[in-house]
Amino acid sequence: MAHLQYILVLLGMMLAITQAQVGPTIYSPAENSTIAPNQKLNINFSYQNLGTGTYTLDVSFWQDPSASQLIATVLTGSSLPSGSSSGTTIAFSMNGSVSVTAPSSLNETFYMTLTEHVSTQGNQNVSVKSMPMMLHSGAMAHLPTSLSALLLISLAVVGLSSLF
Repeated sequence: MAHLQYILVLLGMMLAITQAQVGPTIYSPAENSTIAPNQKLNINFSYQNLGTGTYTLDVSFWQDPSASQLIATVLTGSSLPSGSSSGTTIAFSMNGSVSVTAPSSLNETFYMTLTEHVSTQGNQNVSVKSMPMMLHSGAMAHLPTSLSALLLISLAVVGLSSLF
């Protein structure tokens, strides 16, 4: 029984460490928002205070949820306020916002990430990436009316043919 308690404590510590390594948290736009190509986006987020140093941010759009097929990086090296590692009260995270223009080559569903780059006074360079946020372009809404009607008729025919 004592071994089980040690294992649970060890797993809890590992979970806390893993959670602490996640990059910036995106608050706006919301998950699964509709973003039109070339639309101006205001991104609100929080990022980790990793101490005094130089903080920059990259904004990238991806084709897949694993963030391995890049559509475009629309912002590179945007300066963020520096963190702090002294004083009686140290904030573990800080808030920021940037404005970017969505790329013109968006798929129906795509993903956005923020990457925080920190160069601390101790000459340590750290880069942490946010979890990919799913967004969509609403491409179906931009189809001409005749194509939309044709699509609905096609779906109805396929649906009815499966009944018989």
